[in-house]
Amino acid sequence: MATVNTLTANAHSSPGVAKLKYIQESAWSDPTIGLGEYGMLYTKEDVEKWMYWMAEAFATDAGGLEDLEGSPELNQFSIMCELNRQQMRQQQLLRFQQNNNLYTMYKTVDKKVRPVDIPRQEALMEFGREDWKARAMERQRLRLNVRSRDPGPYDDLFEQRYAAFPRGARLTTERVSKLHIGDQLTPQERAMLIEMLFNREGALSWQFEEAGRIHPDVCPPYKIRTIPHKAWQIRGFAVPKAMEQKVVDMVNARLNRGTWERCDSQYRNPWHLVPKKDGDVRWVSNAQKINSVTLRDANLPPTADEFSERFAGCKIISLMDLFSGYDQITLHPDSRDMTAFQTPIGLIRSCTMVQGATNSVAAFQRIMTKILKDHWPETMPFVDDITSGGPKTDYQGEESLPGVRRYVLEHIQQLDRVLADIERAGGTVNGKKCYFLMERLEVVGYEVSPDGRHPNLKKVEKILNWPPCKNQTEVRSFVGICVYYRIWVVHFALVAKPLFFLLRDDVEFRWLKEQDEAMYTLKQAIVTAPALVNLDYSDTVKYKIFLMTDSSQHGAGAVVEQLKEDGKRHPVRFESTLWSARESTWHSTKLECKAVLWALKKFRTYLYGVHFTIETDAATLIAQLNRSSTDNPGSVMNRWISAIMLWDFDIKHIPGKKNVVADALSRYPKLDDNWEPPEEAEDDLEEFIDHMIGNVNGPTIPMHGGRVLRPEFSDASEQYAQFLINLKTPRGMNPRELRAWKKRALNFFVRDGILFKKTSRNIAIRRVVDDEDLQSAAIWNVHQQIGHRGVNAVYSILSQRYWWNGMYEHVRTRLATCPDCQLRSSKRMVDMLTNTYSFAIWETVAIDVVYMPQCFGKKYLVIARDYLSGWPEARALSNNQSKTIAEFIYEDIICRWSTSRKLMVDGGPDFAKVVNYLAKNYKINRVQSSGHNPQAMGKIEGGHKPIVNALAKLPGPWVKNLPTVLLADRISIQEQTGYSPYQLVTGQNPVLPIELALPTWQTLPFREVKDRAQLLAIRAMQLDLRDQFTKEAIARTNRMRAAKKEYWDDTKEIRREEITRGDLVLLWNSVREIDMSRDRKLDTRWLGPYRVRDARPDRGTYRLEDLDGTAFPHTTPGRRLKLFRQRDINDIAQEDRGNMKLWDPDYWQNVSLTLDVPVTSDPDEAPPLQRQPSPSLLRQQQDARTVPRVVITKRLTEEERRAYIQDWGNSDTDSSDSSTSE
Repeated sequence: MATVNTLTANAHSSPGVAKLKYIQESAWSDPTIGLGEYGMLYTKEDVEKWMYWMAEAFATDAGGLEDLEGSPELNQFSIMCELNRQQMRQQQLLRFQQNNNLYTMYKTVDKKVRPVDIPRQEALMEFGREDWKARAMERQRLRLNVRSRDPGPYDDLFEQRYAAFPRGARLTTERVSKLHIGDQLTPQERAMLIEMLFNREGALSWQFEEAGRIHPDVCPPYKIRTIPHKAWQIRGFAVPKAMEQKVVDMVNARLNRGTWERCDSQYRNPWHLVPKKDGDVRWVSNAQKINSVTLRDANLPPTADEFSERFAGCKIISLMDLFSGYDQITLHPDSRDMTAFQTPIGLIRSCTMVQGATNSVAAFQRIMTKILKDHWPETMPFVDDITSGGPKTDYQGEESLPGVRRYVLEHIQQLDRVLADIERAGGTVNGKKCYFLMERLEVVGYEVSPDGRHPNLKKVEKILNWPPCKNQTEVRSFVGICVYYRIWVVHFALVAKPLFFLLRDDVEFRWLKEQDEAMYTLKQAIVTAPALVNLDYSDTVKYKIFLMTDSSQHGAGAVVEQLKEDGKRHPVRFESTLWSARESTWHSTKLECKAVLWALKKFRTYLYGVHFTIETDAATLIAQLNRSSTDNPGSVMNRWISAIMLWDFDIKHIPGKKNVVADALSRYPKLDDNWEPPEEAEDDLEEFIDHMIGNVNGPTIPMHGGRVLRPEFSDASEQYAQFLINLKTPRGMNPRELRAWKKRALNFFVRDGILFKKTSRNIAIRRVVDDEDLQSAAIWNVHQQIGHRGVNAVYSILSQRYWWNGMYEHVRTRLATCPDCQLRSSKRMVDMLTNTYSFAIWETVAIDVVYMPQCFGKKYLVIARDYLSGWPEARALSNNQSKTIAEFIYEDIICRWSTSRKLMVDGGPDFAKVVNYLAKNYKINRVQSSGHNPQAMGKIEGGHKPIVNALAKLPGPWVKNLPTVLLADRISIQEQTGYSPYQLVTGQNPVLPIELALPTWQTLPFREVKDRAQLLAIRAMQLDLRDQFTKEAIARTNRMRAAKKEYWDDTKEIRREEITRGDLVLLWNSVREIDMSRDRKLDTRWLGPYRVRDARPDRGTYRLEDLDGTAFPHTTPGRRLKLFRQRDINDIAQEDRGNMKLWDPDYWQNVSLTLDVPVTSDPDEAPPLQRQPSPSLLRQQQDARTVPRVVITKRLTEEERRAYIQDWGNSDTDSSDSSTSE
C-alpha cells in the first residue's frame, strides 16, 4: 500500500504537495494523540490512514492535488488540525500537571475507590454527649461570673458576649468594612447586625490562628473505622526544586497550628497540589488507599434540590462557611498513622479529619446537624456551608425598633442564636466567605430569592452561549447541564427528545433542524424560567395546591402550583416523562390516566397528606374518577383509579388552551419519521400501585344506590362497602383521617352482601361480625364446645373464621364472667406485702400452740417469741385451756420480761378468753390473724420448725429436752437480725460450759473482778453493747423486710384491682386444698360468691357476709379472695333462654353465614350444613344452665329452618323454671 510520502512524491510538481506536507507535519508535533471529527481521541495511525485516503483520492484524479486548494475536504482537514493543536496543548499542560502532581479535575467514575460495605463487628462509634449544649452554657456562665464587661445597646435582644479576648480583637475595622452584607438594609439594621457580630466574635475567624476546634462533648476525636489490612507505602512525587521551599512553608505552617504532626508511621500516602484561581496552590492528600479499607458510613447530606428548596421565598437569607471545617474536627490518635505522607522535612500525619476520606462528608454532616439541631429547619448545614433563612413574610414593612424592620430583626436574632451555638461547640465560621442578610443568594448551585428559586446565572449564561453540537460528547455535555435545571422546564423530556435521539448507539450522528429547535427551546425555557416557590402547608384551604397534567402519544408532563397571597398561582416544579413503544400505542384516555398516576408518584412527597386539585383536559378520565368503572372490574385502569383515589383531591376539567402544560406539550419539537420511542417504560407503576393499595384485586359485584351489605352489619362496615363498590367516601373527615380510613377500607371486600376481611399473615379470609349478639353467641358457643378452655384457645379458633374490632379483648372480658370457669380456676392473686416493725425488745410478742405427742402427760407445747430479738419462751402443757395459757403468759413473760404492748395470736379458741383477759387487766393490745393465714404469724410459725425438729432428733423424752433446745435457739444467730437472741437481750455472748474448762476472751475479765465497782463497770459496758446491738438489729431487720417485700411484690401475682366494700368475691376452698381425695376431685376450688362487708386493704384483711347479709365471724385474708365477675344480663338471657333471634323468621331470610366461615381462601368453598345434635338430647348431657348453640355454615332451606325452629321449640318447655331460679 502506498504511503502518504510516496503519493506526495509522485505529485511533487503540484502546488498542493507543499500544503499537504505542511498540514501533515504540523498536525503531529505530538506523536500519540489527535482530535477526531466527532471530538473523539484518535491515534496517529488513524489520522495517517485518513490522510492517505485523501492523497490517493485526489492524486489519481485528473486535476491532481491542485484540486485540494479551496476544496471543502481540505478546509475540514485544516480545521481538524487546528483543533488538534489546541488539544495537544491541553494534553501537554495536563501531563505537566500530572508529572508535578498538579491535578485540576476530578477522577472519573470508573477510577473512584469505593469503601467497604461489610457489617462491622466492633462497638459503635461514640457520637458525643446529647447534653453538650447545657454543659457548654454552664462553662460560659462560670466564665461570665469572673469577667465583667460594659453593657451593649442590644443586650436585651441578643445573647451575652462569651469571647474571652477583647472586643474588636478579631472583628477589626478593616474586616468590618469587607463583610458581605446586604445592600437593602437600613443604617440602623446594619449597625444592629455588626453589634451582634461583635457579641459573637468568638465564632468568627479570618486566619488559621483564629480557627476553632469542635469540643469533645459534641464530637469525640473522630476514628476511621477500617477492616483488617496491611500497612502500605506508596511513593509520592518528587517535589520540583522551584516549589520545594513553598512546600516546606506549607508543612511548617500546619505543624505550627497543630493540624499536622511528625510521626514514625508504617503508612505512607501520596499527595498532590491543585492550583487555585488566585495563582496559589492547594495541598490535597490522596486518600484512595485509606478509602479502600474503610467501612462505609451511609449518612448523607441532603440533595442540593431539596436543600435549596427549603429557602425559596425567604425575604432575607444568610450563608456561613466554616473556616477550614475539617481542621476543626480532631482525628483520633489511633487513626492518625494511616494518614501519614512523606514531605521534604520528613514523615507527617494529620491530626484532624482528612479531606478526601470516604466518610469525611458523612461524619461532618452528622456533626453539624447535631450542633444546629435546635435551629432546624430555618437553619440547616450542607456539609460545611450553613444556610439560614429568614421569615417568608416582610410583615408589610412593620418596624420593631426605629429603622429596624421586624423580619430583619427576627433574622438577626436567629443568626445570633446560630452563631452562639457554633461558638459553644468550639467552631468558627470564615468571615471572608460569610454573606449576611442578602435578598438574593446562591445556595448549592441555585439562586434563592424572595420570589423563589432560579437557575444559577453563570450556568444559564453558559447554556445560552452553547454552540451547535458536533458530536455525541458535546450533546451529552449540553443535555447534562440542562438536566440539572429540568424542574424549570415544562415537558423537559419531550422538548429534549431530539437530543436524546442522538445519544443512541444505533443512530448515526446528524445534527438537523429538529435538534436546533430543541436546543433553542431548551435555552429559551431556562433563560425565561419562572421562579419556583416552596409549598406552604400552613393553610392549604387558603393557599390551594394544584396539579396540572397532560399526556400525548410521546410522553406526559405535570406541574405543581400553589395559590399565594398575591392571588396568583406560582409553579413549584415541573416534571415530564417519555412513553415506551408499547405505551405510545395506548388509547388517549388510558395515557391520561397513567399520566395522573405517574404525576402523583413523582410528586408524592409534596402532595401526600394534603388536599389538592387536579386539573386536566381529559373529560373522560374525570368521569371515570367521579364514578365507579364497573364494566371490567379487573382491568388495569381500575387498579390505577383505585391507587389514584387514595389521595385527597378534587378533579377539575379545563380546556386544552387554558392548560399551560398541554399548551407547552403541543409546542414541543417534532421528530422525523425515523424516530422510535424507547422499548421500556421510564417508570414501572405496578410496584408503586401494589404498595399504595395493598393488592386490591378481589372481584366485587357493583351495586348502585341503597344499602350494599345485609342488615346485621354496622354503619361503619356499610361505609367500607360503599367505598369498595361505588367509591363513595364518608363526609366530615379531615384529609389525614380520610387517608387512614381509605387504607383501612382496602383491607376488606364484599361478596353476596357480606363483608369479608382479606388474607393477612397466613390467615384465611374471615367474615366480619358486627352484631354484638352474634359476637357473644360465637364466643359462648366456642367456649362451651371446646370444654371451657381459656382466652387464647377461644380466640385462636374465632380469629381464624371471624373478624371484628377488638376481638381478643372482647373474648377476654366475656370469658372472665363465666361462672364455671371462675369457680374452677386455680389462679390466685395476692395483695402487696405489708410489713410490721418492732422498735424495742419485748414490745411485741407472738404466741401459738403446737400439738405434740403425749409425754409425761404433756401433749401441747405453747411457744412465745419476742418479735424483735426472736427470744423464745416455751412450756409443755397437759391441756390448752385458756387458764393454762394465761398462767404461762403471766409467769414466763410478764413476770420475767415485763408487760408487752402488743400480743399477736391466731384465731383459735385457745386464745379467745386469754386475749380478752389480758386486754382488760394489762392493757395489752391484741392482734388476731385471719383464719387459714399462717403467713400473718410468720415470726412464730417459722420458729416452730427448728424447735420441733430439734426435739425429734434428741434422744429421750421431748419434755426433758425442751430447756436444752430453747437454749440452743436463744444462742443461735438469726439471719434477719445478724445477732443471737441472747446477745440482743443480755448484751453479750453466752458463756458455754466448755469456756469454763477452756477459757476464752470474754471469760477473762470476770476472773479479775475484785469488788462491786468493777462488776458494775463491766455490766455498764454490757448494757452499752446491748443498745448498740439492738439498734443494728432493728436496722438490719427493717432492711431485710423491705427487700423481701420488694421481692414479694415483684415475683408474686399481685392483685391490680382493689377489693372494696360491697364487691362480690369468691372464697378459696381451703378444705379442698387440704383434702385431695378422689371424692373431692370435681369440687370447685372457690366458694361463693359473697359480699365484702368491710375492707382493710392496708392490712390485707376483709370481713365478708353472705348475700342475705349474714356476717362471717372472722376476717379473711386477701390471698383467699378474688373478685367475682358478673355476667351481663343480655349474656345471661342469651344463654339461659336461648338465642331469641332463632324465633324470628325475618332473621333467617337475611342471615346466611351466621356463625361460621370455612378456613379457605375461596369464600365459595364452604362445607355442607353440619347439623348439630338435637337440643333436647344436648340438654340431657349438659348442665341445665348451659344452652348449646347452632353452628350454621350455609344458608338453610325453608324445610331445614322449620325443622330447627320446631326442634328448639319442643326442647325448651322446661327451661323457665331453671331460668327463674337463676
